[in-house]
Amino acid sequence: MTDTAATTIGADSLGATVRAELAARTPRSAEIAANATDVLALEVVPTFEMPHPIYIESVEGPHMTDVDGNRYIDLTMGFGPHLLGHRPKVIEDAMREQMGRGWHVGLHNPLQAELAGLLREAARCAEQSIFCNSGTEATMYGMRVARAFTGKTKVAVFDGNYHGAHDYALIRAAGDSPREAPLGQVLGRGVPEVINDDTMMVLPYQDEAAYGLIRAHADDLALVIVQPVQNTVPRDDGAEFLHGLLEVCRECGVLMLMDEVVTGFRVAFGGSQETYDITPDLATYGKALGGGMPIGALAGRADVMALLGKGWGHPDGVFSGGTFSG
Repeated sequence: MTDTAATTIGADSLGATVRAELAARTPRSAEIAANATDVLALEVVPTFEMPHPIYIESVEGPHMTDVDGNRYIDLTMGFGPHLLGHRPKVIEDAMREQMGRGWHVGLHNPLQAELAGLLREAARCAEQSIFCNSGTEATMYGMRVARAFTGKTKVAVFDGNYHGAHDYALIRAAGDSPREAPLGQVLGRGVPEVINDDTMMVLPYQDEAAYGLIRAHADDLALVIVQPVQNTVPRDDGAEFLHGLLEVCRECGVLMLMDEVVTGFRVAFGGSQETYDITPDLATYGKALGGGMPIGALAGRADVMALLGKGWGHPDGVFSGGTFSG
């Protein structure tokens, strides 16, 4: 037996032991999982494999306690939005105070402009903002307003970046395409191929070959959207590449959107814009903006964002909005 084969067998054996131990400690979770599959097609993002889902009953600070009484350290903080931990007192107190006044009115409220002002203090590009329900909605609106502002159709995303769950974000590089010139393909069924063929393109991340592709497609390209730090490969050496990207976008009349759902308020109060000393045209934010509550924001240059404020009947107006967006 080779050393590699022995190592694989040892890892498999250890994995089986750990899984068996976890299953023995979580019988109540197993029972809930068995019942849930009858009524739920999907409970959470299927990015990890477990013997059965673990159901969390309570959280506090860095800890989660499941329905069987097991306590865990949450290294992901609810997939990211809980910058201050679970249930920090300052957020819980603010939520309790607001709940006493109401939680959905539909009309204007005095807190939106205050929050937009704070976002302007944090983000270099945030001359104006709109709020929505998630980072997914924020990137969707960013793509829409960029197309309207430039009069062009295509949007470029980088291979390995994640920008939410709407159709235009579910494009990735085909595995058999060259890294320096990736071909796009849709992620999962149900996303029309025409979105990939006619409106999207994929660029290589942290690769200057992306600059040439932007120049080649400048006549059709409305927007380049980029994660300044990938959630899949978290590295902090992107400054030179991002500055080069912004320079090329300016040269080609293409807008640049930095998706700060992951980096905003984490790497610095001003996110990657502050850390890398860069001012893109647009930026997007997610639930970290609201202490983990469902919120998103699109912020950016006033002349671009103005199209969202013109009203749906205006010839230059761009639709945005939703029941909870205020």
